[in-house]
Amino acid sequence: MDNEKMITNTLILAVTLKCNLNCKYCYVQKKEENMPFSVAKKGIDTFLNHEENKTIIFFGGEPLLNFNLIREIVEYTKNKKINYVLFTNALLLNKKYITYFKKNNFFISFSYDGSISSKRGNNKLLKKIKKNITNLAKVYAPEKLNCLYTYIEGSKIYDDLIEIHNLNLKKISITPTENISKQMIKQLLKDMPRILKLKEKMNLNFKSYPPKKNVTNCDFFSGILVTPRGDLKPCTHFINTREGKFYLGNLIKEDKNSLLNKIHSLRNNLKKKPCVFYDFDGRTNKINRNLIIYYQIMRKIERGYEAQHSSSPNNSTQKFK
Repeated sequence: MDNEKMITNTLILAVTLKCNLNCKYCYVQKKEENMPFSVAKKGIDTFLNHEENKTIIFFGGEPLLNFNLIREIVEYTKNKKINYVLFTNALLLNKKYITYFKKNNFFISFSYDGSISSKRGNNKLLKKIKKNITNLAKVYAPEKLNCLYTYIEGSKIYDDLIEIHNLNLKKISITPTENISKQMIKQLLKDMPRILKLKEKMNLNFKSYPPKKNVTNCDFFSGILVTPRGDLKPCTHFINTREGKFYLGNLIKEDKNSLLNKIHSLRNNLKKKPCVFYDFDGRTNKINRNLIIYYQIMRKIERGYEAQHSSSPNNSTQKFK
């Protein structure tokens, strides 16, 4: 096989399917499964054995519940010039972990939806998460942090974003829950004029949506997901899939060439085709057409903002209450 076909720049390791929270919008099915080092090592040796720009994303579940494996992987790859990314709910992100991740130059993406909407339903947990994020923001470079805000039923999105920004967070990505309703879209449109003004001060990212016409710029065309058991999937949305064309085999049970052929075949098949998860609710395994409406709105908002911003460069002094 041609070397170019074999290159995977990003390896997403679901180091555990355990989680210490129960967010109702999460599509990952919680299980008592931790990835052993043997699976992680096989994934690294199979997919990151080249000189290209390489990234390992630690995914879950909650990855910090298997921190020992993260540490083993970093030690194993310390001479491979790899970028590390951690996805976390920040509940366990204490000062010890923060020091470790800063030392090893991790990019950290954490989910935080604001205490105003209280989507996680436990004030003690929310206070602890907020404290951990505050400690993180004090010592971490802003460009190395991303706050992922999930828009769900009942979200007070503008107030939540103000709170998040006041934690000294500069980069915030907004993503919808997959079961987004028409009422949520109406509320979003109502809030949007104020939210657009926030973009002058906050690095809000509305581009958390799949591409409209093809998937050549999605994660699968540069990366692969590995589950704790060694199953291979195109991206995180397929983490629960155990069969069908989006199940790409098992890293431990199948040989390298067989796996690479499957990956290359699916990549070719998906070129210039709509994203499979464009309107798909991963929690219910059903189509949700409201997602399409949401994505269309977000595109118009982004384009409108960019047009306005390019003609009004001095709006960045806006104050917010």
